[in-house]
Amino acid sequence: MGAALRLLAQEYYSTEVADIEILDVFAEKIWYEKDTKNSSMADAMAYFCLTLAKSKNPRYRSFLETIAHEAKPYKIKRHAESSFKLLPIENVEQFKVNIK
Repeated sequence: MGAALRLLAQEYYSTEVADIEILDVFAEKIWYEKDTKNSSMADAMAYFCLTLAKSKNPRYRSFLETIAHEAKPYKIKRHAESSFKLLPIENVEQFKVNIK
């Protein structure tokens, strides 16, 4: 599952994703996998962080900052930190995870 998701995440990263519904799905997946021990899954989450940054949507700034502080795998932390710093600081509604 991790390897397939990593390939999918790489594909999305190589395109321009602006659709908030898709970006929200990526953010939710990052949230639920932020403590993964699977290196392929961590790679996929890192690519999703980069995709959120590439969108330039400030909606994900505080979310990525939280991930940078809370994620267990270093790769996810590092990419979340570099990603949130690329997003502008604007007064917009921030992404919040719907905890199930």
